[in-house]
Amino acid sequence: MEPPRHTPHGTRPVEVRYVCLGWARKSLPPLELGGVVHALEKQEHSCQVQHYRLITVFSLLYRCWSSIRSCQILQFHTDKVSVKCLGNVPHRTADHYFTDAPMTGCMLDLANAFNHLPRLPIMQVGMKLGLPIPILRGWSAAPHQMERRFYIRPPLRSCNGLPEGCGLSVVGMLLINVITDKWLQVRAPLCSLWTYVDNLEITVSYEEDVQSGYYMTNLEHRQVKDHFLADKSHR
Repeated sequence: MEPPRHTPHGTRPVEVRYVCLGWARKSLPPLELGGVVHALEKQEHSCQVQHYRLITVFSLLYRCWSSIRSCQILQFHTDKVSVKCLGNVPHRTADHYFTDAPMTGCMLDLANAFNHLPRLPIMQVGMKLGLPIPILRGWSAAPHQMERRFYIRPPLRSCNGLPEGCGLSVVGMLLINVITDKWLQVRAPLCSLWTYVDNLEITVSYEEDVQSGYYMTNLEHRQVKDHFLADKSHR
């Protein structure tokens, strides 16, 4: 995957080329992997922690690299993932898929999904799906070196999750959706999984099959360290 010819406003081609091609051979300076955390309100009159979405604003160079690679990977895998994987796949939106067939099912929402994404399984799935090793090497190294800065405490590093604000976090969520879809095909073959980024819907023809799909999906996500928001899960 070569760097694109057109670069974002405010950057020089040589800078983007250095980031895209040199990432696997050397780490960027710490300043490029540092980010400032901003809290965005999810609703009016937010007053609790869960009412805010934490977005990390990284350096322009890192945002260029992660966004470029994310777009390339998502475009490359458009025809390789389930057609029921929506939202984080180019040209696939929820209104593209409707059916008149009667069905039942359940809806689930991952709690703080990006902050709980397991890094090692994501990289292993990426390798299985044929992502270039230099990109995987650079991507897997970056989160461990990232420092997120808050207004009221020293910068922090983390050992789990992918920060919202990194373009490749969308790819990480897609790979988790791929794992879940493959799992259900084996463990609950009568269930169909529909995903819209971190929202999951399981559809079945008969009500008695809902419990099997719900149980197997929860089991799979416990194994990869995710959990569901109880108040956003419906059967």
